[in-house]
Amino acid sequence: MALPLPIHYRLDKLVDLADDANSNRAEIIAMLIAQAPFDESEMEARILAYRKMSVGDAVRDVDDTDGDDVVVPMHGPGRRKKDQAS
Repeated sequence: MALPLPIHYRLDKLVDLADDANSNRAEIIAMLIAQAPFDESEMEARILAYRKMSVGDAVRDVDDTDGDDVVVPMHGPGRRKKDQAS
C-alpha cells in the first residue's frame, strides 16, 4: 500500500504506542478501517479534512519538535526491525 511518508511515520509511532498489545502495522490499519465511521457525510468530512492536512499536522502530536521544521526519518524498503520502528 502506497502511503505518504509522514503517514508511514505516524503509523510507526502508532505501532510503538501499541507495543504492550504486541501489535503491528497491518493490525493497526485493520483496526482503523474496522472502526471508521460508516456514514457518508462523516467519511466525506474526514477525507476533506485529511486532504487539507500539512506534514506538520500529520506528525505534530507524535513528534517533540517545537519549531516549524519537521524531520521524518527515512527507511529503506522492507520490514523494519522492532527496535528501528521509532
